[in-house]
Amino acid sequence: KTLMILHEVFMVVAEVLIILGVITARKKPTSKWLNQHKLFVTFGILFVFISAVCIYTFKETHSYPHFSSFHALIGVLGIFLIATNYLVGFGLVKNLINKKVIHHTIG
Repeated sequence: KTLMILHEVFMVVAEVLIILGVITARKKPTSKWLNQHKLFVTFGILFVFISAVCIYTFKETHSYPHFSSFHALIGVLGIFLIATNYLVGFGLVKNLINKKVIHHTIG
């Protein structure tokens, strides 16, 4: 049960951090907005992955099926989109025609 609660808590924290990262990028409140954006999003994504590990471990230890609900499938899609956007945003994915458009569209 503790892992389920941790999953929920880490996801809420992740959502808040990612939203703060998006707001920072849109409003650009200071000259350091890009560093703030990267910091918020990096920690947000870290919490998404920690949350995913918590729920995976919870299901594994209780012999529950993985990826068998709509919620789980949306979660996997969300992790894929977040990870893709992170890699594009940090320029770690090379040879994309318009990285900025992709980053803004997914994000």
